[in-house]
Amino acid sequence: LNELAIPEFRSGSDFVVATRSVALPKSRAKVVKNEDQIINYKEKFTEMLFELSKLYKRFPKYILDIMAEDYGIPAIELKTLIRNAKKSGMLIKNDDDYYYSRKVSQNSTGNSSKKSF
Repeated sequence: LNELAIPEFRSGSDFVVATRSVALPKSRAKVVKNEDQIINYKEKFTEMLFELSKLYKRFPKYILDIMAEDYGIPAIELKTLIRNAKKSGMLIKNDDDYYYSRKVSQNSTGNSSKKSF
């Protein structure tokens, strides 16, 4: 039992540091998979915003956080998606700087039964 507690050091040739090795680029399959995941997050996020806009006129950011968790969108990805949605005008930040609303297209009809926080 004592033998296991004492590390056995061998000569310096057990491990070699490769100083001339160059990291290989990611494979194309992984990159495509990652791009598909990003696209899936965008689709999920758009679907999530659509569902939220059916329920509420405007909503606080924490609702986005909760819904994103339900839709399987990671928090890091959610920040990027919110930023991109604000840039594109799909998500509008209200004057009170706390509530968001989804941009409603011209041809959709308003629903007076929507809730607001």
